[in-house]
Amino acid sequence: MLIGAEYRKWRTAIVEKLRANGSDMADPEGFAVIAVALFTGAMSLAKVEQSGQPLRDCAARLRMLA
Repeated sequence: MLIGAEYRKWRTAIVEKLRANGSDMADPEGFAVIAVALFTGAMSLAKVEQSGQPLRDCAARLRMLA
């Protein structure tokens, strides 16, 4: 439950930032879900692979989606 609450905070922060920056994104909440899911998956891969490359790849893909 604590982790779920933390992920909700992350998603809320992403949505608020998008709106504050004047984003015209049709579904900022959906983007926030994707962003958190991609990041958490990339963190897992980075730990297993002992590499920062999954995080760099994740950031690049998120920039393309935003």
